[in-house]
Amino acid sequence: MIFSALFERRHFFGPNGLTLLRAILALILPFLVLNASPQSHLMATIIFTLAAFTDLFDGIIARRYQLETKAGKFIDPLADKMLTLGMLACFAYAGDYSPWWLVPIF
Repeated sequence: MIFSALFERRHFFGPNGLTLLRAILALILPFLVLNASPQSHLMATIIFTLAAFTDLFDGIIARRYQLETKAGKFIDPLADKMLTLGMLACFAYAGDYSPWWLVPIF
């Protein structure tokens, strides 16, 4: 039920589309971060910045144009956690942070 509302045309290209884009970017980021080349780290920085801006804009668009949906209320925090946990897991794997940083967020 929640996901049927997500794929309605008017919602898919609005805030929910931005949230789905952020979730997809969150899945790509760990591969770029864990790659050792400087080019992949630059791409990861650019993609993370883009994902952060989609988080800002999907909330603004949803509230301003009253496009808030049940699916968006479920998927937006999920995409945020995917992005945050993915980056913290990469930093923990690289030895920069303790893996215990993942526990409070999850």
